[in-house]
Formats: sequence, C-alpha cells, structure tokens
Amino acid sequence: SEEQSNAIGEYYAEKPFVRAKQAFDPALAKIGSGLHELHCTKCHEDGGSSPDDDAGILAGQWTPFLDVQMTEYLEGKRPMDEKMKPKMEVLKPEDVKALLHFYASFQ
Repeated sequence: SEEQSNAIGEYYAEKPFVRAKQAFDPALAKIGSGLHELHCTKCHEDGGSSPDDDAGILAGQWTPFLDVQMTEYLEGKRPMDEKMKPKMEVLKPEDVKALLHFYASFQ
C-alpha cells in the first residue's frame, strides 16, 4: 500500500549511507572523474558524495544500481530534471562506463 511504501521510505531515510565495496578500474575512474567535473559537479557536489544537495548521492552507490538508473534516464524511462537532460544527452556509452567506475571508486 502507499502507507506501507511511505513507512519503508521513512525507515531507510533515517539510515546512514554506507558506500559499497566493489571493484573498479582506476584508469576508467580517472576518466570518469574528468567527466564528472565537466558535466555533473554543479549539482552533484564533492564527486557526487554530498548528502546535502537534493541531487542524490552517486559516489559509492552499487554500480549495477547506477547503471540501471543511468540507462533509464538515457532511454527516457525515468523523469529527468531539465538541467540534467543536456548533460546526459552528450554522454556516450563509454562515458557512462567511466562515470560508473569513478563513482565505484568512492569506498
């Protein structure tokens, strides 16, 4: 039910974020760092690790989760903020891969 869904959301919102320990390619992470700086840092501060902005934490999220979210943005299956749309539209598949490795490098 909607009430149960809200209760679950409230429960998890109170939990501290724990970064995932996962493999990543340092060379791709370096490329991803530059891409993040160029396209993402204005809204996703501190490498995407700031919990203080409303854009959500990217750094340290599980790579498969971020991969699905980015794919859904790119395929138009997930609503996207108008400021984010032009940033996402210029990303090539290899750019997305590098960004995923960059965010995975935060452990």
